[in-house]
Formats: sequence, structure tokens, C-alpha cells
Amino acid sequence: MHTPFKKCTSCQSVWPSRDAFLKDPSVHLVGYQPSFTDPAKGLFLFGHKMPECYTTLAVKVDLFKDLYQGTVYTESVFGTAECEKRCIKEDDLARCNQPCANAWVREIMKIIAKKPQPALKRA
Repeated sequence: MHTPFKKCTSCQSVWPSRDAFLKDPSVHLVGYQPSFTDPAKGLFLFGHKMPECYTTLAVKVDLFKDLYQGTVYTESVFGTAECEKRCIKEDDLARCNQPCANAWVREIMKIIAKKPQPALKRA
């Protein structure tokens, strides 16, 4: 049996794939919880908004890693004077301009935010 990409913990909606999850108009990126020891272990936070469901879903950053093909820095600038402190602001989805180990994660957030959403079907 195929394991779904994500299941809503509130309404039990199921997304069979990452693509289905990202294309769902009821799902949108709302935040990021970093892991400063391993950026791939951080969490993207998605809002699931439907008439019967208003919950936040956490999805491991690692499941989106293949969306980014650019430079991955190995050193973190977190806690230094160069740090823009974006990662500690959960709802800050803007790109980081520093050569930081977490910068690629922020680029993925930009990619996710630009994904086209299908038009809602009207009855």
C-alpha cells in the first residue's frame, strides 16, 4: 500500500503526493521552524483552510530538498552580526541574503510560494 505524502491531523484529508499537496488551494505556506544543527530537519508549516478545517500542518524540510538546485552552504551565520534573523521569525518567508547553511531552505520557501495554484471550481 502506498503511503500518502501528508494527512491532515484535524479533518483527515489525505494528499497522495507532494505535488497534490502543493497544488491544493486549501493549503498554503505560513511558516518555517528551523533546525540549526541540520537544516533538512527543520519544518515547513502549512495552513489548511477549509470550511471544516483550520489547522497547521508541519512537513519536514527534507521532503522538499530536491526542489532546490543551487549552492548549499555548510556554515551557519546564525547568531553572528551578519545574520538577518529571519529563521527565528516563524512567519518570515522572505529570502535570506547571507551565505548561511539555512539559506537553501529559504529559497525552497520562495519556490513553494511561487507554485501556481489551480483555480477553485465553482458549483
